[in-house]
Amino acid sequence: MEIPSKSNCELSPYTFEQNLRVTKKGYNKGPNRDDLNIRTLVNAMKFSRLMAGISDKDPNQLKISPKLPDDWNKIVVKDWPVFHNFDDKNQKQNISYTLTKGKGQRFNLTIDSEHKFKSVEVKLGPFDFNTFKASISINGISVVVPLKRMDKTNWLIHEIPLKKNMVIFVQPSL
Repeated sequence: MEIPSKSNCELSPYTFEQNLRVTKKGYNKGPNRDDLNIRTLVNAMKFSRLMAGISDKDPNQLKISPKLPDDWNKIVVKDWPVFHNFDDKNQKQNISYTLTKGKGQRFNLTIDSEHKFKSVEVKLGPFDFNTFKASISINGISVVVPLKRMDKTNWLIHEIPLKKNMVIFVQPSL
């Protein structure tokens, strides 16, 4: 049997296949025709929700806490549907954001939304164990806030009133 050197199915941890046809030596034998089964599709949706980190469980407070793998430096979320209490009515709105991780534990978060939200909690990090404060700049207005210790790392958890569009820049503070 000939093993194809190239296949139309990538070997990836994000492949939408339940069973990959891989030899004991690690050669990819190609797809096995079980793409996009419901189990793997649901798992991909769960991972997307987890990485996007958007929670609208409380209709009065939106939470944004992106979770990126260590070797990623950017995530873009576009038109994510959320439910929020606008004018005493739970209504669906779309939110988009871009998070860029820079060197020295710097984060740049740009949030675009159709409406103002009552309250948004932003969680960014992790920061080094010995970093206790962060400078957060929201649309050019800066404040220094204490970080919250969780396990062996520190995180910025800060509540903000979200206007329609916001730029948030975070960096460690001495």
